[in-house]
Amino acid sequence: MHILKTIPTFNELTAIKTDLKAILWDLDGTILNSEQIHASTTKESIIQIAADDQLASVLDFEQLEANCLGQTDQFIYQYVNDLGYLKGITLQEFIRIKNIHMKNALDTLNLTGIYSKEIGSLIKESCEQGIRNAVVTSSEKEVAHLILGHLQIHSYFDFVLTREDTKLNKPHPLPYQTACEKLDIAPEHILVFEDSPTGMEAAKQANLFTCQAAWYY
Repeated sequence: MHILKTIPTFNELTAIKTDLKAILWDLDGTILNSEQIHASTTKESIIQIAADDQLASVLDFEQLEANCLGQTDQFIYQYVNDLGYLKGITLQEFIRIKNIHMKNALDTLNLTGIYSKEIGSLIKESCEQGIRNAVVTSSEKEVAHLILGHLQIHSYFDFVLTREDTKLNKPHPLPYQTACEKLDIAPEHILVFEDSPTGMEAAKQANLFTCQAAWYY
């Protein structure tokens, strides 16, 4: 596994993997440094559900963020629900509330410092050079498409595979295995960009060449 602290150029990337035919991109923390946005909207959602502005002093949100990095909303819901903060709210209602907060955050989002234009340039150039690109994310479909549309890079991807599209999610390899099938490209010709341990484990178990995207950290 390669650890990349800076975003590579296309030439640098093809030097790392000379037989490259496709790139699979994680979204949060890789394309966009959105983990903080997810953390803040999760916090806002929990406080709204609990109807208690003092909740932040009771629930350790730093620990919540650390434990839930790269995890699905379903995982986060179960984690917080087990702590007794969700007052019988269903997973679907939790996601609905969080998505509202996420939409509001995206409407006023300042991309400075959380999105590097070199990412867009790399995706665009790889497409122009005949490399296929797709997104494999644990985010909800609605939110993932909102983010990619906001960044104006949606059209460069063959498809966007989200939490709802597979029965099992990262760290299980099924999302990446499914992406390989959709691309109809052998795994040895695919490169994965991931930032979290959860995502890297999924890519590893799918036997995919993985680069850890450390450029936002």
